[in-house]
Parts: sequence; C-alpha cells; structure tokens
Amino acid sequence: MKPTPRDGILRGGRAAIIRLLIAAAAGISAYLLSVSLSGGSAVGCGPGSACDEVLQSRWAYVLGVPVSALALVVDLALLLTTFGCGSKSSAKQRRAAWEIIIPCSILILGAALWFMALQAFVLHRFCPWCSVAHACGAVAAILLLMRVPVTDSRERREKDPAVQRSSMIKLAIAAGFAIALLGVAQVAAPRKSYSVTTVPERSPVNTLSQNIQRNPIPNAMPGPATNMAGANAMAAAVSNAANAALSNAPKRTLESFGFLQILGGRVVLDLNKVPIWGPANAPAKLVSLYDYTCHHCRDMHPHVADLRRTFGDKIAIISLPMPLDSQCNSLVRQTPRAHGSACTYAKLGLIVWKAKRAAIEPFDDWVFSFPNPPPLTEVTNKAIALVGLMAFDIASRDPWIEEQLKTNVGIYGITAKEFNKGAMPQFIIGSNIVSGILNAGQFRQFVAPYVEAAQ
Repeated sequence: MKPTPRDGILRGGRAAIIRLLIAAAAGISAYLLSVSLSGGSAVGCGPGSACDEVLQSRWAYVLGVPVSALALVVDLALLLTTFGCGSKSSAKQRRAAWEIIIPCSILILGAALWFMALQAFVLHRFCPWCSVAHACGAVAAILLLMRVPVTDSRERREKDPAVQRSSMIKLAIAAGFAIALLGVAQVAAPRKSYSVTTVPERSPVNTLSQNIQRNPIPNAMPGPATNMAGANAMAAAVSNAANAALSNAPKRTLESFGFLQILGGRVVLDLNKVPIWGPANAPAKLVSLYDYTCHHCRDMHPHVADLRRTFGDKIAIISLPMPLDSQCNSLVRQTPRAHGSACTYAKLGLIVWKAKRAAIEPFDDWVFSFPNPPPLTEVTNKAIALVGLMAFDIASRDPWIEEQLKTNVGIYGITAKEFNKGAMPQFIIGSNIVSGILNAGQFRQFVAPYVEAAQ
C-alpha cells in the first residue's frame, strides 16, 4: 500500500472529492439558511413532515441564530483553506492552512455527530437535507484529518509543513470545547418554540364565509327556463350581497348574531355550525387548528383543555381538525408517513360533533391521550360508543362533513400562504395567529388578556 505523503499537499482526485463534498455541504447549508430566513419550507419538507418538524424545532437554532448559518461559515472557511494546501503553496502557507483545517474539520465532524444524535434520540425524526449535509461534511472532514502532516519535533522548521503534535492536540481541544458550548447553548437557552403573527384588517374581498345559510328567492310562479335562470341569477346576487353585508359588519354585530370574524375579515365562521367547546356566546373565542396525527398537536392538547378548566364559560374553543394529508389537503404534496389517514381521523372527529355536540371534548381528550394516534378501528369504535351507532351512521353521510373539512383546510391555506404559518398546531385569537408549542403557563398568560378584555 502506497504511504500517504506527509508534505501537506492536497493532490489530484482526492483533493477534488474533498472540495466537492465541502461545497455540497456549504450549498445545502446556504439553501437551508435562505429557507429559514424567508420563513418558507424546504423542497420535500411539506407542512407536518418529519423534515419540517426538524427544521422548525428548537434544535435548528442556537441563541436565535439558525445553525445553518454557523455551518455555512465553517464550511466556506474550510473550503477556501484547502486551496492553501496546493502544490504551489509554500511549506509555511501549507502549515498555516492545516492549522485552520484541523479545528474546522473537528467542528464539522462533531456537529454532524451532535445533530444526527438529536434527530435520532430526541426528535425521532430525520431531515434529509440536514442528513446529507452532515454526511458530506463528515466524510470530507475525515478525509482531511487522515492527511494532516504531523511532527513530534518541538522546533518549527521553515520548510516543514507539518503541524506540531502538541499544537494539533490544542486545536482539537479548542474545537471540542466549541462543540460543547454549542450543545450547552442549545440546551440552556432554547429558542422560543412558538411564533405570534398579528393579522392586519383588510377589505372584505374574497372573504371565505363558512356555513352561512341564506334564503333563496322562492319560485312561487314557475315560468319558462329564461325566467328560472333570471330567478337563479337574482338569488345569486342576493347571496353575494348578504355575504358582503356579513363581511362588512362590525365584529361585535357579527358575534351578536352568532358569527365570528377571523384573520382580519378573511373568514367568517357560523358558531352554530362549527365544532366548539363551551358556549357559543362565551366572551372570548379561540380557534384551534390541529391534526389528530400531529405530534405537536398532541403535546398542546392538554394545554388547550387547561384553558377551558381555567377560564370556564368565559372562553369557547372552536375546534377545527385540519389534516396534513394530501388525500383531502391540496397544500400537502405528499403525505408524510406520520400523517397517514389524517383525513379519516379528522372526519371521525367532525362526525362525532355532528352526531352529538357534547361528545367532541371527551372524544378529543381520548384520541390525544395516547402517545400516538390509536388505530382507526379503535377510534371508530370509540366514536360510536360516544354518540350511538344510528347517530354516527346518519352524521357520517351528512355533506357538512366534507364542507367543514374544506373550510378548515381553506383557513390553513390562508395562514400558510399569506402569513408563512405552516407549522401546526395553530391558534387564532383576536388579531393574532399563534403557531408552535407553548407550555401551559405561556399559553394561559397569552390568552388571559383576551379573556379579560372580552368580558
């Protein structure tokens, strides 16, 4: 076997491979940084996917800075420094380059191990983009560390590119310490796991008015088809006028008639026709968008239930299941494995409410009481046990189920497209959208002012 030259020169194909690997890692880091700064989603990382959950997690940031930004800096520093190890560089230049390459390589390798361990043992989810970047960086780092020219001589010679062993150890310790600081910073000063967006009021154009029944003009005197068409056109005009009137009405007026205007007037909900915990005339109202298969929604459910216990009839929770499943949600291109059958779970929840309104709270409590969604057969049996077989059967055929599901997805479409709120669960109260994870105290503290102001 040909011995590895210790002149500190990166040669030929191996040097090209190392640089390509580092460039790939840097390119992915730059892409993920742009996604993080823009608030968008990476390609293939749809809402609620494992990839999206990793990129939205507290571990994707350190002291409020995206870790992809730090990775990009180290990757670029390492890539540029490798060109200082060319055959045209002097021995002194190569030695200086290796003294930068050593800590950068250890940083990249250590960070790869740290973040892959977080994905495997803490998040239990993997981001393909992150994993590929870590793999490319780690392989390049190992190849570089295998070629470090090291000398045991205590005297530094002008024409010797080798790094003193003692210096190498010190550089390695410094890099290891930096990795430890990264971990401590992420654990001790976690990034806020939720975000709040204030929605501005807007003119009532293209308002989504949900489940609002209007009285069509009766055809008391049947006539020719042309007259029927005219009557239908007039009915449509009246319908549109009613829609505009509802959208333009003040919030207090709408609420007095049992309607709730949200998202700055973009959506009007009929509180008599949406799943709701508590009295529809409660002073404060919180809209909850969730998915029965969503891990974070499962974490937040006890806090939502805690609001009802804390504030009682002062608050009503409008409970809107919003599945992250491409079968009924066109915003999801490919259903993540974790959200398989989410549409069916959502429909079961709506069926329960339609069949017996008082059953929705115990149903939701039961479904979310498990670490993972129960099998659909068990959920169906639970639903039937709560509402009765006949009522379940009648409700399951009601077209309202599909209509309500489309409305819920439509609300999510507005928050995702207009306000970059793809993370679940989401809560709408007043003019604010809250997405992500809050602890019970944070949630109560956030909601309390709205409850007090509404009384």
